[in-house]
Amino acid sequence: MTRQTGFTRILHMSLSAVLCSVLLIASCGGGSSRSGAPHVAEPLDPTISVSDIGNADQQAPVSMEETEIGFTVQGGGVTFTLDKSSMSLRAQKGEQAVIEAISSTMMLNGNTLRISPPEQILRSANALEFRGWYSRSEQLWYVARYRFWPDKPFVHLAFSVTDRHDNHPTEAHWESRWSSRRFSDLALNITSASPLPAAQVVQENAFSGGDPNSDPRIEEVTHDGEVRWRQTERTDGAVQLLHDVDNTGRTYVRIYPRMNGEFDLRLRQEPLDSPYPAANAVRVNIHHADGDSRKTVDQGRSSNALGRYRLDEDAYIQIVATGESGDRIVFEELVLEAAGGTDHRIQASRADDVVLDAPQLGVFVRDFWKQFPIAAGTTSEGFAIRGIQTPVNFVGGVGYTLDVGINADPAAASTADMRTAMAAMPQPSLPEWWSALDGVYTTEPRYRDLIDAGMTIIQLSDETSGNYGWMNWGDYQIGHSFHVDGEPTEDWGALQYDLAHGLLMGWVQNHHPYLWNRAQAGVRNAMDVQIAKFEPYFQKRSGAGLRKGQCAVDFHWCQENIPEFNYHPRSLLLYSHLTGEQWPRDIAQMVIDNSAYFSLTRPEWTLDHERILGWALRNLVYGAEVFPGGTQYNETPERSFVSMPQGTAYAELLETLVGRTVDVIRARGRVPGDQPVWAGQIVEGLIIAYESGLLSPSLADRTYDAIGRAVADFTENSLRRSRGEYEMRYYVPDDEWVDAATYGWFWVNSLAWAALNIDDSYRETFSDVYDSLESLYRREPEYRTIRAWSGVMGFASYAAAMYEGL
Repeated sequence: MTRQTGFTRILHMSLSAVLCSVLLIASCGGGSSRSGAPHVAEPLDPTISVSDIGNADQQAPVSMEETEIGFTVQGGGVTFTLDKSSMSLRAQKGEQAVIEAISSTMMLNGNTLRISPPEQILRSANALEFRGWYSRSEQLWYVARYRFWPDKPFVHLAFSVTDRHDNHPTEAHWESRWSSRRFSDLALNITSASPLPAAQVVQENAFSGGDPNSDPRIEEVTHDGEVRWRQTERTDGAVQLLHDVDNTGRTYVRIYPRMNGEFDLRLRQEPLDSPYPAANAVRVNIHHADGDSRKTVDQGRSSNALGRYRLDEDAYIQIVATGESGDRIVFEELVLEAAGGTDHRIQASRADDVVLDAPQLGVFVRDFWKQFPIAAGTTSEGFAIRGIQTPVNFVGGVGYTLDVGINADPAAASTADMRTAMAAMPQPSLPEWWSALDGVYTTEPRYRDLIDAGMTIIQLSDETSGNYGWMNWGDYQIGHSFHVDGEPTEDWGALQYDLAHGLLMGWVQNHHPYLWNRAQAGVRNAMDVQIAKFEPYFQKRSGAGLRKGQCAVDFHWCQENIPEFNYHPRSLLLYSHLTGEQWPRDIAQMVIDNSAYFSLTRPEWTLDHERILGWALRNLVYGAEVFPGGTQYNETPERSFVSMPQGTAYAELLETLVGRTVDVIRARGRVPGDQPVWAGQIVEGLIIAYESGLLSPSLADRTYDAIGRAVADFTENSLRRSRGEYEMRYYVPDDEWVDAATYGWFWVNSLAWAALNIDDSYRETFSDVYDSLESLYRREPEYRTIRAWSGVMGFASYAAAMYEGL
């Protein structure tokens, strides 16, 4: 096949120029921004390295001075002092101390662990990042990143604790090493220089939060153990709880008022609308100081009186329905009217992210209620935030992050302003090395409408499925909760298909604050939960992404880590580029090195699995572009396999893998593997490698030819119209076909690229497929899952931009 140099080539070049000037690329043309290894300062303690990473994000630099023992930072009239021998921080306004120290403890099997001094410090123009062993003996690592503002007395602390093993001690998560480590009560302690007013807040679940000593408690129960009721946050701030009933009577919501005295009780809610009046009937059980009473009420009305009762601390009101007597249970508000007409109202609630706003100190915890169970409050020494309230196993590479803002001078700047400053979005931009096929900004109006529709669907799915809790927030459920061997179970998506990247690219299109916050949650979930960080397992799983699947509700990471789910690097690297955070960048390399290891040690296996190969091609390009020093992980030799020494060049691994892939395509006439629906990722990977300039000239020519063969085979043999919609071949040996509603998005970029660079005749096919998919999602958005919408957001922006050019 001869490379085309006519009209489409010229159009591609001119459109690329437009993309460079308009579509957010940080540096198009010109030289590389990489300047070799970072400068390493001379530290006082030779065991602590201090590395200067320059101005790593878009925010204004601060006045930062390095001393022999630490760092001094000026921000908004407050002097912050950080010691090289600890991860602590002190704050002082003039002569008045505000914060004496920051420290951390956590529990392991009932014993207290205390954080150890750092071993590494990274310094940028407005941030200091401390890294070290939380407990070397228990193989726990921490990263504490302090970010400052030049004109505000604010500190943003992203504090992560993670399992860290460096010697591949186990095969996978199922070995006994992991079940014997029960962690709990991770505390971040802020020691105040003066006493703080009493304050306590606990978020027990996604809808019951407040002061645990005085606020009411709300419990949801289902007969099959499902703990995720549908939740909708109303415009007035109330949370409506809704669940379908069952025939057992063991599905209910129970409200504990925690009040003493005699009250008239009344339930209020938006009236249910049902054509069958009996379906609105629910039973209300009132457990009071004088016994138990039962009422049947009509939730088709806005208000239902329950009667007058004497309540004590153990009293509760339980709403339940069974069989034909009702089909939904709703709770919005319980009103308690005391003598004299004083009303007390109990609503499902979510604690505000500002958990302390005292004259001396303000504290903000990002997504506080979404990360239940979590608690915060004053202590005898200051303020403490406590996560992981229930003991849990940290399996290989799993971690936990607290995202905290500290206001050291509430008199000069409000804590609400600090929340706004922490939520401030960067200007959308893409790294210099970024491939257009990984995403661009586009003004194609129909695609931008799809982004807005997808945002609404994802937000609704979070509410109705209850994708909350510290293990879960950022990820999503594929289906409904159910029971396996008597244990409540959820079917988690493991961020498929690269949801964090899709959310980031959706945000690039519409710059909506919700998408930015949800993308941050997805990135954090990938970093903490989805990736087997460092080397906890045998080489084939260390660094790999968690596969989707069923897990018990309190054990999100029960599935294996496999290279088919190695899609995380591009979202982590893009997020690092936008925020300046280095920890996501480091984790991205761990995933990249898993792909590198598979491509080196198991080339036939890699070539025979579409998703492994597709992500490996991409990841090796990212590795060569971002990490010029070569591989960092999985260097320990594995029995009967070749070794991958530290520093192995990604470009060499890429040359070999692309060469083998091209040989298979030339021999078979199609891409490796038997699932064409996934093969689009292989073709995109080849295009990205081809356009990167990393391949030798001879291999680049052969790669161009192989891309053309692969696209031709797909359009001729694995794509067809059926009953007006497109179908794709799912599995070649069985000639199994599926509709293209989801998988079609994984091919539109390759079709667009082929139309612009290989043959004009692909224009019609590309345009028709794009039009068909866009029309389908526009007509039926509510029938598409988060998994499908992640494909729309993350895989199609290049195609949309090319559609404009065509």
